[in-house]
Amino acid sequence: KVQPTEDMKGKAGRFAGALKQLGLTNPYAIQAIVATSAKESGLNPQSKELGAGPWLNTIKSKGIGYIYEKLPQLGPGGRVARQMGFQSGVPVDVLQREWSKGDPAFFSMVYDGLDTNTQAGDGYKFRGRGFVQITGRKVYASIGKIIGVDLENNPDAITNDFDVAAKAAGGYLLNSIGQKDPKRGLAALNNVKDYQSALKMVVGNVGRGGLGSDTARIDAAFAGDSKLAVNLRGQ
Repeated sequence: KVQPTEDMKGKAGRFAGALKQLGLTNPYAIQAIVATSAKESGLNPQSKELGAGPWLNTIKSKGIGYIYEKLPQLGPGGRVARQMGFQSGVPVDVLQREWSKGDPAFFSMVYDGLDTNTQAGDGYKFRGRGFVQITGRKVYASIGKIIGVDLENNPDAITNDFDVAAKAAGGYLLNSIGQKDPKRGLAALNNVKDYQSALKMVVGNVGRGGLGSDTARIDAAFAGDSKLAVNLRGQ
C-alpha cells in the first residue's frame, strides 16, 4: 500500500514537498522517486560518486577485468582506451599512475570527452552528485533550468542544500522520462496508474538516462539489463 504523501515524515516528507513544487501530484510517482533515491543515496544531499581512492583499491581487490566491466570506456575498444592508444584497454600501471594524482585526474579520465562535457576538466566539475548521482555539464545545465537554479555555474548547490538536491533529482527524472521534454515527463509521472509501474519507470530512468516513459521500451530495458532488474527487486 502506498503511503499518502501527506503522511511522509522527515527527509521523505521534505523530499515529497520539493517534488510537489515541481508539479508532481501522483502519490505513486512521488513514493517511487523517494524510494529509489533513498536506495541510491540514503537521501543524503552530500552523496558523491566514488573517486580515485576507492577505485585504486578496487584495482587491487578485484583486478583489471572488473574495472573494464564497470568502466567500459577504459577497456578493450573503449572510448578512453582508444584515445590513449591502448586498443587492448588502459593498462593497470597507467590507471594507477593517473589515479594516484587524485579525484580531478580520475574523473577527467573517465568523463572528459563525453557529449555532455564540453570543456577540459568537466568530468571532475560535473561528477555524480546528489540523490541520483547527476553527471555531466549539459545535464546539470538542463536540470538547473527546470528547477530554477544555476547548476552549471554552481554544481555544488546540489550537495549544499537538501531542497536543491531534491528538486534536482525530480528535475532529472522529468527530463529523462520526457526525453528532454520535462513537461512530457511530468505528465507521464502524474498519469501512472500504480506503484509498480511508477517504480519501474523511475528505476529504469535512473539506471538508463533518457529511457523515457514508453512501457514496451521500459520492459525491454529490464529484460535486457540484469542490473536494472536487481535494482527493481531491491525496492
